[in-house]
Amino acid sequence: MEFNVTFLEQPVPGQPCRILDAGVEKVTANVVGVELAPGSPDALRVRVADGHVLIGLVQPNVTIQSGPPTSTPPQQPSAPPKTNKTCMGCLVATGVIIFLIIVCAMMSETDYSSSPESTETDTVTTDTSSSTDVPVPSVEEYQLQLKTWSWSSESEDFVKVEGQVTNLTDEKLENVTAVASFYDSNGEFITSDDALIDYNPILPGQTSPFSVISRYNPAMKKAQIEFKELSGGTLSTKYSK
Repeated sequence: MEFNVTFLEQPVPGQPCRILDAGVEKVTANVVGVELAPGSPDALRVRVADGHVLIGLVQPNVTIQSGPPTSTPPQQPSAPPKTNKTCMGCLVATGVIIFLIIVCAMMSETDYSSSPESTETDTVTTDTSSSTDVPVPSVEEYQLQLKTWSWSSESEDFVKVEGQVTNLTDEKLENVTAVASFYDSNGEFITSDDALIDYNPILPGQTSPFSVISRYNPAMKKAQIEFKELSGGTLSTKYSK
C-alpha cells in the first residue's frame, strides 16, 4: 500500500528512514528499494520491509539520490469521444475507487519505529567503539527504556553488545530478548544475534543488564539494538538521549 510522506533524510537501503507523515515525525522499517516516483522527477518512491510503499519529496537540504532509471511508458492513443452516458459511468466508477482507497488508507495507517544505530571504529582489537541513541517518537506507551548500550570487538573472532534496559510497565515482563543487528558502511545487513536479558522476569521499574555476542566480521561498521518477546513480538522501547 502506498503513502504520501515527506522524507526528512536520504533513504538508504538496509536502514530505517525518518519521515514526516500527516505532520508527525516517524521512523520507517528498513528500506528495501529506492527509485524516482513515475511522473515526478523530484519525488522518491521507497519500498520498506513491512511491505508499504512511501512516495514523497525529500526536504530541500537533503540531496536526492535517484534509483535506477525508470522507463517512460509509451503514450496511448487517445480514445474517441464517448457519449454523455459513458462519461457519467466513468465518474461514478472513479468516485467508488477513490472512496475505497481512502478507507483502506485509514485502516492500515502504520506507526513506524526503529531502534538507533551505533558506529564502530576501524580498530579491531580496541574497545573504543561509540554508540548513538536516537529517541523514537511513538503514540503508544513505551514498555522498556534503553538506559545505555555500546558494542565493541572482543577479539578477532567475536563482537559484544552490552547495556542496561528498564521495565517501564506496571507488570513483570518475562523472556525479554535483546536482538543485535550488524551492518556494513553502506547500510547492508550482515548478521544478527539475540540473547535473553539478565533478569527474567524483569520487574516493574527494575533495570537489567544485557549482553549479546556475535561472530566478528571485518565489514561490520554499524549496529542496532531492539527488544522482543521470546515468542517474537517486538517490545516498544524508549531510547535515552
